[in-house]
Amino acid sequence: MGAAAKGSTTRGKSTAAAQSTAQSTPKSTPQPTPPSCPLGREVLGLFTWSFLHTTASHYPPSPTPTDRLQITNLITSLTHLYPCTDCRADFKESVSKNPIEPHTKNKNDLMIYLCKRHNEVNVKLGKKEFECDPRLLDERWRTGFKGCET
Repeated sequence: MGAAAKGSTTRGKSTAAAQSTAQSTPKSTPQPTPPSCPLGREVLGLFTWSFLHTTASHYPPSPTPTDRLQITNLITSLTHLYPCTDCRADFKESVSKNPIEPHTKNKNDLMIYLCKRHNEVNVKLGKKEFECDPRLLDERWRTGFKGCET
């Protein structure tokens, strides 16, 4: 979800050790976690962002006040409860600077908001930024590109 602070640990590895391991594996393909192990930072982040983007793509075009409150609660809960402490702190700072409430008025605004938050993380991690075009985001996270099985 967020970038790790320098010198932090990841399941007993120092950041430097984790980075050297990360350099030997492609950044875009987190290594699978054995079923009996807790999720590592990269896999947890991938699953979290996938969940958030998919949720946004299914958000109503004209949400009710209850819908708006629920999505706000979902996002803000991550700033308090997300298991990765460094990621949580980064996300909390991002949401503090860019409150979600104004972006809950419709599906497109929410998708763009989350795409921008995700791109902030990607920049910190040296990863590629994604285009925050609602049509492309909807196709990626809801309808699927041609050839996708859903």
